Amino acid sequence: MNIKHILNSEVDAIAADLNVAAEGIYLEEEFEGRKALLKKNSIGYLVKLTNPNFSAFSTTAKEAITGMRNELLTPRRTRG
Repeated sequence: MNIKHILNSEVDAIAADLNVAAEGIYLEEEFEGRKALLKKNSIGYLVKLTNPNFSAFSTTAKEAITGMRNELLTPRRTRG
């Protein structure tokens, strides 16, 4: 799984894939200067993004994927 797949696929399809997958790291990649991590464990899904920092934990794959997509697709504000 990669960020392009997450951004360009249906949330329900990705969530279904994650629901049947074993525990582990499913995404560890950089996207437009942001490091992204998606990890599944026995109780849910962890999403971490850097620059600016964002971290979320969800018990459902759909919430985790939706949160990651929303955060990555929101334009970052620059100070000026």
